[in-house]
Amino acid sequence: MIEIGKEAPDFTLPDKNGEPVTLSRFRGGKVVLYFYPKDNTPGCTRQACAFSARYGEFKKRGIEVVGVSRDSAASHLKFAEKFSLPFIILSDPDLEVIKKYGVWKEKKLYGKTSFGVVRTTFVIGEDGKIERVMEKVKPDTNADEILAALGGGKDLVIDAFSHELSGAVEPFVSAELSADEKSVAVTYLSGNGYTEITETFDLSDPLPEAQNGPSA
Repeated sequence: MIEIGKEAPDFTLPDKNGEPVTLSRFRGGKVVLYFYPKDNTPGCTRQACAFSARYGEFKKRGIEVVGVSRDSAASHLKFAEKFSLPFIILSDPDLEVIKKYGVWKEKKLYGKTSFGVVRTTFVIGEDGKIERVMEKVKPDTNADEILAALGGGKDLVIDAFSHELSGAVEPFVSAELSADEKSVAVTYLSGNGYTEITETFDLSDPLPEAQNGPSA
């Protein structure tokens, strides 16, 4: 895995139309480079649609979004058209870039071991260096978490926590950002369903794990 502060390896891959796209062409602006397992699978579709929903926010900040998977350009074209994806998705069937960025790893599912793409997002700065590495990201909240980390505002932080915690804390009621924007107060109902309980989560800590099944 490439470390924060290192130069992001340059590459050229075909987009959904088979046209070559080179990473260094975006130098001078930030890039969100995310690797995902496969087109049209539940998790990858939710992640792509979340980036699509927030794409206008990324563009306002001069940030380009680029997705990469093993799928063919033809598969990408169908995927992009089906879900009206406005951002670039690139094809890496030979795993050249996927391995270069260290996201081709051993995976275990239902007791079986195989190799595949581990869902990972890199934020690349204007100077072409890695600013942030997000491993094993949650498909639904990845876009919001990036925008929040890059100064996307209070609403985006709350959106990210609300999506994530609604699956981890049940029954979930609300999430409120502290005045110093360093923690979130989460309110939920106790086991009897009548008493509200509030817990505070530090934004520097990982989000609680939602009790959801595995998704590609």
